[in-house]
Amino acid sequence: MNTTTNSAATNRRSRRRTAGRLALLVALPLAAGAGLVQPASALPVIPIDPEIVLPPIDPCVIKDCTPPVIEIPDDIVIPEIPPIDPCLFIDCDPPVLEEPPLDPDTPDVREMRVVNPLAPVEIPCAPEDADEPLCDRDAALEENVRLYGPSGAGTQGGLMALCDKTTEELTADFDGNIARSSCDLVVPEDGIITGVLGHMHTIGSTFRMTLDADTPEAQILLDIPDWSFDWQMNYALAKPLRVKAGQPLRLECSWDRSKDPLRDPKYIVFAEGTEDEMCFGTYSLIPDRQDR
Repeated sequence: MNTTTNSAATNRRSRRRTAGRLALLVALPLAAGAGLVQPASALPVIPIDPEIVLPPIDPCVIKDCTPPVIEIPDDIVIPEIPPIDPCLFIDCDPPVLEEPPLDPDTPDVREMRVVNPLAPVEIPCAPEDADEPLCDRDAALEENVRLYGPSGAGTQGGLMALCDKTTEELTADFDGNIARSSCDLVVPEDGIITGVLGHMHTIGSTFRMTLDADTPEAQILLDIPDWSFDWQMNYALAKPLRVKAGQPLRLECSWDRSKDPLRDPKYIVFAEGTEDEMCFGTYSLIPDRQDR
C-alpha cells in the first residue's frame, strides 16, 4: 500500500472541510446582518414541564369513524334465530325424591330423649406427691367449690350416693397412676337406642357402656380401649337396639395419671375443669310412648 498517496488524499479532504467551515463562519454573520437568518440567541425559549401529560390523540379528528350504513334491499328477508334452549342438552327437571312409605300408625316425627349415665371419679395423687396441699381430698373439694360453686363438690357426692360407691372402694386398687370407677344403672323406659357417646377429660384411659353386663345377654354399646380427649364422637348404632324399662346398663371408666405427668398435683374428682375428670355417657333413646 502507498502510504504517501493516502496521506496526500487525507490532507486534501481536511483542507476542504476547513475551508467550508471558514466560509460558513463568514456567511452567517453577513446573513444575520441582512435579516436573512435569525440568530439562535434571538429565538424564544419554550420551557418543558415534565409533569405535563399530553392527552391521547383522537383518531376520529383525522378521519371519519362513523360506521357505514348498510342498506338492505326490501326483497331480502333475514330469518329470526330463536334462542337456544339449554334443556335440549341437559336434564333440567328437578330430581324426584322418593320417600319410603310410612306406617300409618307411626307419626312422621318421633320424640327422642338423651339419657346421661354418669359415674363418680376418685383419683388420688401419686404417692410421691401425697404431701402436696391439694392432694388432700377435702382440700381439693373446697378448691372446686371456690372455682365452680356448689357443684364442684356436690356432683361428686351425689354420684357416690347414686352409684352406691365409697372413696375407699374406688381407690383400693389405685397404683399411683391407674384409677377406675363404674356405676350400675337402668334404662328408664321402653324404647329404641339409636346412638351412644362417651366423655372424659385429658387423662382418660378407657371407656365402656354395656347393656345387661355380667349376663349371657350382655351387649357392649360403646367400647373405647384407648381414650383420646381429641376424639369424642357420637356413634350411631349399626342396628338400632330395642330396650326395656329397668334393663341394667353399666358405665365403666379408667384414668391414667402418666398421660399428663407435669400437671400440678391435686386429688381429682368429678368436676367441670379440663384438669378435673368425668365419667360421662349419653345414649339416644326413642321412647315407645309418644303421647307426652
